[in-house]
Amino acid sequence: MPGDVLRKRKIAVLGSRSVGKTSLVVQYIENHFMEPYYPTIEGTYSKSINYQGVDYDCDIIDTAGQVRPRIPAIILPTTILILLPPPRTNSQS
Repeated sequence: MPGDVLRKRKIAVLGSRSVGKTSLVVQYIENHFMEPYYPTIEGTYSKSINYQGVDYDCDIIDTAGQVRPRIPAIILPTTILILLPPPRTNSQS
C-alpha cells in the first residue's frame, strides 16, 4: 500500500531578514504565530505529512535571514526550496 512507506524529504526556507520565514514554519508546524520577533540563526523542524496517500518525514530548515540569500551546498541537491521575496519597504519599489 502506498501509505505504508515513509519517505524522507528536506525543505529549506530561504529569504531576506524579517520576511516571515520563521513565522511561516512555526505556523505550519505548531499552528500558531510566534510573538515577539527574535532573529533566527538557523533551526530545523520535523513534521510527518501525508500527501496523496504517501507518508513523508520532512525536515524543514529555517535558514537565517540574509541580505542576499544563498543556498548552502549541504542542503542540495535533494532539498525542496521555498524562497520568500524581500519585503517591500516603500510603495515606490
